[in-house]
Amino acid sequence: MYVPLDPKPSCDKILTLVCYTLTLVVNKDYRCRITWLVTDDETVSDIAVVEHFGQHVHGAPHRLCKDKRVHEPYVQTPAETMGRQYRRLPNSSQPKQYIIT
Repeated sequence: MYVPLDPKPSCDKILTLVCYTLTLVVNKDYRCRITWLVTDDETVSDIAVVEHFGQHVHGAPHRLCKDKRVHEPYVQTPAETMGRQYRRLPNSSQPKQYIIT
């Protein structure tokens, strides 16, 4: 049974917990969950928690690969390149907007 808080907290004391979950196409048991906080005035926290669940599949072809028979492992974008792109985005962007799917 739901019982409302009395007295209700003021808006500046309320935080919203936001979660974004990703899965791998080749292994649905592997998940990556990213969680962050947002205040009532839509201010996004500077800190995000990244959690990985399950076994990551190494050497699987990238999902945009034209030839799925290619056995070369997918090479992740270097951190330096990602950092450069991150700095080019507007400051008002949310963490989930940085995820390339």
